[in-house]
Amino acid sequence: MSKYHYLENDRSWLWRYENNENINGFMFVASSDGNGGGGFATMPQTLSSGVWYHVAMVYDALAGSVEFFVNGFSIGSEKGSLPNSILNSYSGFAIGTASSGDNGYFDGLIDDCRVWNYKRSVSEIADNMNNELVGNETGLMGYWNFNNNLLDLSSNLNHLSNINSAVFSSVKPF
Repeated sequence: MSKYHYLENDRSWLWRYENNENINGFMFVASSDGNGGGGFATMPQTLSSGVWYHVAMVYDALAGSVEFFVNGFSIGSEKGSLPNSILNSYSGFAIGTASSGDNGYFDGLIDDCRVWNYKRSVSEIADNMNNELVGNETGLMGYWNFNNNLLDLSSNLNHLSNINSAVFSSVKPF
C-alpha cells in the first residue's frame, strides 16, 4: 500500500514486502516534505508462496517508529528513524503496487486491507485479524475486503480503480 509518487516529489508513505539484495522483508518509507525528506525502516522476514499471512504495520508518529506484525505477532520495530509527521500528498492511494510512477505490481492474492487513524495495540491486531469488519469501527479510515469489488466499506467511501486488470479470486484466507 502506498500514497507515494517516486517521479514527481509527491511522496507521503509507502509500505511493501520486497526482495532487496536477496533479503526478503518489509519496508516502510515516510516523507514529511514530499521530496523524500523523512526516513525508512526495514524488517527482514521471509514469507512462503502459497500461504496466507496476516501482515500489519503500526506507525507511531510521536516516537518516529514503526512496528511490523505477521499473523498477529510482532516481528520487530525500528524506533527513531522516521519523521514525526507525514505529508498528505496528492499521490493516489494504491494497493498492490509500490507507488505511482513504478511499474512493479504484486503478483499474489490480497484480502481485507485496512487503514486506521490510531496506533492499534497488539491485542487489537491479533483479536481482529481473522474477522471481516462492518465498516463503521472507530478509527477505521479505509476498508477494502475485495469481495468481488474495489469498494471502500468505511464511511469515507474511498473506492479503488482497477488499474492493472486485477482479478478477483474465490480463494478465501479465513
